[in-house]
Amino acid sequence: FHRQMIYYLDHPPESTLMSSWHTFRRVAQSDVIVTLDGQGADEQIAGYPRYLIPHIAYSAEPLREARMLSSMPGTGAFVRVGAIAALARRLGFPKLLPRLLEQAGKRVFDGSPLNSSLVFDCANGLQNLIHYADRTSMAFSVESRMPFLDFRIAEFLAKTPAVYKFRDGCTKYLARRAFAGSLPDEIVWRRDKMGWPIPEAYWLSGSLRSWFTQTIESSSFLRELGVSADAGAGLGKGVPLNRLTRLLNLAVWHDVHVDQRWRPSKTLRSPDR
Repeated sequence: FHRQMIYYLDHPPESTLMSSWHTFRRVAQSDVIVTLDGQGADEQIAGYPRYLIPHIAYSAEPLREARMLSSMPGTGAFVRVGAIAALARRLGFPKLLPRLLEQAGKRVFDGSPLNSSLVFDCANGLQNLIHYADRTSMAFSVESRMPFLDFRIAEFLAKTPAVYKFRDGCTKYLARRAFAGSLPDEIVWRRDKMGWPIPEAYWLSGSLRSWFTQTIESSSFLRELGVSADAGAGLGKGVPLNRLTRLLNLAVWHDVHVDQRWRPSKTLRSPDR
């Protein structure tokens, strides 16, 4: 599956991308040929936990917002950084925290207000997610449509004040209000954020460990780039898994697209479906 994914994606991604790949693989096994996906919602209506930082930092009542948002699972660090940023702004040092974070290598907040952060993410990181969704869906001849990226919705949300994106301790408040009464409350007002998690650490440290390390260490292309011949041995020894995964993808990409040692033998979706 991994070589297939790299082949259809055209360039090496930052993860194994198996969540997207297997989702569309399952869709292709059904009679569904078009899906409606939520790409762009988080970047326009502030769905990611990191957006808590600029929201709290520029809030008129930062302590109140921090208390309400601290009950969201997995947001403690973001709430604390937001509260510190708000305090620094009140004391007249709005750029102090962003500079300290950048020096520490933790670029989670650059000092911009919430809507400015959303604009930046829409113009940058979102294009990668769209590329991934488009390539992995079309690999299985599934059309992925993204209603949140309809230009009319995008224009409307770009003009929407930040106060309607975070409100009463909830992310994506505007979308929640829009669907209140149409969807069950346990879905509309759910407060924990879960994207498309991939159990990469479990896979690559377990049954796939040998393949993972061998693929990295046998790549002549990685050697040309100056990557250590025993780089794969860093798995489980303090080397970030995402760094090793990128090396894996780069090695497979070169093998598939440059050396052309592998090509799919058939289409991934049978023509009679």
